[in-house]
Amino acid sequence: MDARISSPTWRALRLAAGRDEPWPAAGDEVGWASLVRSASDARVAPLLAWRCAADRRAVPEALRRARLAALVRAEAQAAVAGLALDALAARGVVPIALKGADLARRVYPSPELRPMVDLDFLVGDSELEQHAGALQSGDFHVRE
Repeated sequence: MDARISSPTWRALRLAAGRDEPWPAAGDEVGWASLVRSASDARVAPLLAWRCAADRRAVPEALRRARLAALVRAEAQAAVAGLALDALAARGVVPIALKGADLARRVYPSPELRPMVDLDFLVGDSELEQHAGALQSGDFHVRE
């Protein structure tokens, strides 16, 4: 596997993270299009939109739409997490939330800025079968 990151992607990541990196000029449509494409490919377009706004820059329409779509996904994921936690709580289980959903709420300025595609909960091995049953009864997929 090639772990190198392309220069445009590196630039998008650095800008999204608030690092000292030059932004494209206001009228540089090619530069902005390349930045938006790289940010989308790296799954940081919503964060880059937030960074533009935080730096008082005009937010390109493509970034604004990416952030709005991410917000809708984040709200749906929060609702699903609530359903999963409710299913577990009904059986007396209190799991530990890991990675994405937990970080999105505690670390990021807004939850849609932390991209994720799944929800991760840690449960004890001795209770795994009970937890899996609670989740599967609610149509959730469980990975061990």
